[in-house]
Amino acid sequence: MGRIKEVLQQAEDQGMLVFIEGEKLKIRGRVDIPDAENIAQLLIDNKEEVIEIKNQIIRENYEDESKELIQQLKKGQKWFDAVDNKLWDKKGDAITGTELEEKMVDYLAHWIQKENTLRDLYKYKGCIYDEGKCPTELYPKCKGDKQ
Repeated sequence: MGRIKEVLQQAEDQGMLVFIEGEKLKIRGRVDIPDAENIAQLLIDNKEEVIEIKNQIIRENYEDESKELIQQLKKGQKWFDAVDNKLWDKKGDAITGTELEEKMVDYLAHWIQKENTLRDLYKYKGCIYDEGKCPTELYPKCKGDKQ
């Protein structure tokens, strides 16, 4: 991986933009960069390794942000748990049309968006809890929950 990492660094230092879009490796840059065509071809020929290097860089650079998202997701689960009993009447029927219900729906949409960001942007795998599963009483469960 050392040689390809060096070539990738050289390409980026010279102003080439190397990025991942879905499963594709994209390379952009000026044509006047010395050996641009050869560098690009070498990176393309080693696409899997380049993608792994780029993903590792993303994980290293965004570790703090992903930890913050995990804390927000956990806090959100606790909030949902705390307000859940206020969404049901004494018979166990849902109380609808309230301001709290609207907030719950809005917060749930944000919670899902944050989890998707954690998984899609930061390539986070597994449960947000170290035990590998979300606590039984908390909802929503994260996508990495193994229950």
